[in-house]
Amino acid sequence: PILLQLPPNLKQNLDRLDRFLTALSTERRWAIEFRHESWHTKETEEVLRRHRIAWAAVEMDDRQAEHRDTADFLYARLRQSEYGEEDLRKWARRLIETREKGMDCFVYCKHEDEGSPWIWADHLRELTGSPTR
Repeated sequence: PILLQLPPNLKQNLDRLDRFLTALSTERRWAIEFRHESWHTKETEEVLRRHRIAWAAVEMDDRQAEHRDTADFLYARLRQSEYGEEDLRKWARRLIETREKGMDCFVYCKHEDEGSPWIWADHLRELTGSPTR
């Protein structure tokens, strides 16, 4: 999937969003990350669902991920500074449940020089029984 990340100062405009999403290629999978709180509504979710665009579930140190099924796949961005065993098990359960619904899952782990995100990604694969690529 291709991630579209809106700037934090861009407020909700559903008509503009709908026109933009209409112009996107339907041959690709798209996910969108809303960084202004005004977008976090059922109406935004409905527009995404109509276009089959995934709501990016973004988790950060100061914000829990919002899980909204708007496409036939899940796109998650794990951006906390640290992930412990229970954090990863929680995500693994979510990924397994999503996969059992017949949906693909895509997970991005925050990159840092010390290598922890790769360790988290490998452990998530183990916990979910996903093959290594």
